[in-house]
Amino acid sequence: MIKKSFRADNRRYNSTLPKFAFTVFFALFISLFLTKVYSRENTPVLTLEECIKYALANNPTLQQAVSTVGINKAKTKEAGSDYLPTVSTTTSYAHASGSAGLATAGTIATKGSAYLTQTTLEQLIWDFGQTVNQIKLAKQNLTTAQYAFLEAQGNTILNTKKAYFEVLKTQLLVDTASENLSQAKVHFGKTKGFYEVGFKQKFDLTKEETNVSKANLDYVTAKKNYEVAKASLNNIIGKIKDTNYKVEEIQEIKPIEANLSEAIIVATKNRNEILKKESELKAAQTDLEIKKKGNWPTLSMDTSYGAKDSNTTSAVDSLNFGFLLKWPWFDSFKTQSQVEEAEENLKIARANFQEQTLDIILEVQDAVFSLEEVEEKIKSSAKVLDESRQNLEIINARYQEGLSSVVEVNDAESALVSAKKNYVMALADYLMAQANYEKAVGIVGQSPRTNF
Repeated sequence: MIKKSFRADNRRYNSTLPKFAFTVFFALFISLFLTKVYSRENTPVLTLEECIKYALANNPTLQQAVSTVGINKAKTKEAGSDYLPTVSTTTSYAHASGSAGLATAGTIATKGSAYLTQTTLEQLIWDFGQTVNQIKLAKQNLTTAQYAFLEAQGNTILNTKKAYFEVLKTQLLVDTASENLSQAKVHFGKTKGFYEVGFKQKFDLTKEETNVSKANLDYVTAKKNYEVAKASLNNIIGKIKDTNYKVEEIQEIKPIEANLSEAIIVATKNRNEILKKESELKAAQTDLEIKKKGNWPTLSMDTSYGAKDSNTTSAVDSLNFGFLLKWPWFDSFKTQSQVEEAEENLKIARANFQEQTLDIILEVQDAVFSLEEVEEKIKSSAKVLDESRQNLEIINARYQEGLSSVVEVNDAESALVSAKKNYVMALADYLMAQANYEKAVGIVGQSPRTNF
């Protein structure tokens, strides 16, 4: 069974809900639902870990992010190649016959062939930091792509968890609806027997028939929602082609002890979205440095060796060696315009970083407050569920003795069904709130040091 308790930086936070309360709630949960949930042995059971594994392997967004990382790796190597020498070889051949003539070594021949081979080596010596900054920019873009991958990975895990918990919720609601339908049929059978011997009126029998019809409709609706939830999970994990499976029940919830101030600190250090924006900011600063040096000089070395031969002259070899200084000191204000553009891009990057940080803080606040809200919802729904069960037992006993009407029984049964649904949804909401909290503080997925 799944028994997960995520902790950020191994910190322990102040608990807002005693752990023993969850033990009590889940004791109720198991006694209510786990005895009747899909006992068919031939039905495949998916765990949360399996669904996450399938999603990470098959998600198209993640595959695109991996390719983007690969592209930026290649660009990093490309930027570094500017500091390495380049070598090229050219070979030419010419042939002339008759009156066409062949120019060779300053003479005119009426017939002949000429061969020329030349190898050139070029090496950049210094460009006043332009290539260094290009390499730095490429590495920062690679880092940004890696953080984008981790962000996509975290989103995939979060979406998988939410879809899985939605399947679990609808799976339990189907069981609740099935139990309610069975009870409605039992009550109808009893009422029918009493009616046939004259102990109940026609109104009581008609009321029970209506309850059976309503319970059957609820059951059909619950099954439909269950199949839709599984189809949505299939769409995320990209693995299961049909919905002939069930998900494993989570028999223990370990509450997250969330402290708002510490959670914000952890999130601002861990969230890949912030780290990605920070990397984009650094890249914008480096790009500005590159643009500022757009019309600075570059110094390179050029060495070439050539061999020439023809029918009319002997072979000629040559070796050339020299330096080339190129200084585009005026480029019609192109560099100035690029610098101005880079400065504005840097301002945008700073604003994006600040905006992302504020968004993350708001997300953490919402996640922490949602945890507290759902904890209270679980306590409240568990209490209502227990009271509804006791009330139905009392009403049924009174009904058997003729001290209460069928309307009171039906109202008590409806209240119990509603209480069961609310309790199931509260449990599912807490699981989803936990997933949102883990994502908010940045402890879902792998660390930025993942090997790509």
